[in-house]
Amino acid sequence: IEPDLFVDPVTDTICRGETYDLSTLQIFDQNNSSPVYSYFLGFPPAPGNELMDLLVTPDQNQIYSIIGVSLDDCEDTLQFQLVVLESPDAGDDGAGYLCYEAENVNLFEYLNGQDNNNGRWTDPLGSGVDLSNPANVSFVGEPAGLYVFDYILSGASCAGDTARVEITINEEIRGDV
Repeated sequence: IEPDLFVDPVTDTICRGETYDLSTLQIFDQNNSSPVYSYFLGFPPAPGNELMDLLVTPDQNQIYSIIGVSLDDCEDTLQFQLVVLESPDAGDDGAGYLCYEAENVNLFEYLNGQDNNNGRWTDPLGSGVDLSNPANVSFVGEPAGLYVFDYILSGASCAGDTARVEITINEEIRGDV
């Protein structure tokens, strides 16, 4: 009996960096031929792209081929696509030193590798600095010391990301005249 295979779902999604277990796919044989399955990276399936490990972590969208061979050596092939979604990247943590009563401070300039301004800034230590415009923050009237701000990007399908910026405001320099 020749297998007549289908998979449900035909396409699934993961976030970049996640692992997907192909052995969890729901493969159905409409002819009940009890096939033995082999999994392959890409299409067409060939001995050189057979997967020995069914835990996959693709960096980009990937097609997998699955061959089912029945007891009487009849076979059917199906394809499954794994779509890889980008995870939010808030950038890397950053730090800086500023003069006493600094103003017009752009917090985004202290994030390393960040290129998405769709997140939100928080003040986890509760300093009270006004973050309503993170591209133009003022420390006028604020005491010298360490200020910590978190930049948070939420993800629709993938986990969010947070980067921390630590700003040290130097002591006021007073000189005798």
